[in-house]
Amino acid sequence: MGVFMRDSVVNTAGKVQYEVVRRPKRKRIAIRITDDAQVVVSAPKRTPAVVIERFVQSKTDWIDAKLALVRSLPQPLEAHTYADGDTFLLLGNIIGLRVQRVRGIEAHCTLEDQLLHVHVSPRAKEVTIKKSIHAWYAAYGEQLYRALVERWVLELALPFIPQVGMAPYRRRMGSCSKDGRLMFAVRSLTLPMRLIEYLALHEVAHLVHFDHGSSFKRFLHAHMEDWRQREREMARLRIRSSGL
Repeated sequence: MGVFMRDSVVNTAGKVQYEVVRRPKRKRIAIRITDDAQVVVSAPKRTPAVVIERFVQSKTDWIDAKLALVRSLPQPLEAHTYADGDTFLLLGNIIGLRVQRVRGIEAHCTLEDQLLHVHVSPRAKEVTIKKSIHAWYAAYGEQLYRALVERWVLELALPFIPQVGMAPYRRRMGSCSKDGRLMFAVRSLTLPMRLIEYLALHEVAHLVHFDHGSSFKRFLHAHMEDWRQREREMARLRIRSSGL
């Protein structure tokens, strides 16, 4: 990874605040709007500040539109307390948390009546509760995605059933390795079930078409006609799904 330098936040005449990241190997100026509505400008190392400012000013309308879009996206639940009454998302639904402290018990989590029940020792700290919840999500997700993947593999008459696992991805929702291992983001379990079904098909499709080219898209359309709509919905929920 190349070394880069960050400038301080700058106010332009157009009232756009932005942060400059100078990268030695970059050849052009580029603007990125983060999911927390920050404007980040990547520029070649020696680009004069006045050139960067002029470029940002020329993109004011685009920046305003992107900022408005990000601010309109569904936001995550409030920061987790990992205490009684906390709330989480599962398959698009809000579920509650109940923490039960019992002497001599090994920390574990179960789901009952739309409540996550975490059993821990009386002196267990927040990190133990958090790990128990994340372990439950990972186990739940592996079972769910394995069933969905196997269903698609059988329906498509593929020659083998791939390995399926969960990963703490922060940006991507899934991946397919060249050796056919499918991985899904734990946080994807916050999405509605119809989007999880699309994710499963998306990664299975990579077993047939490893890139995102036209053949891959035709494959998706043949087996899920509304895949584009589901993909757009998933993108719209990307901030909300980041709160697990």
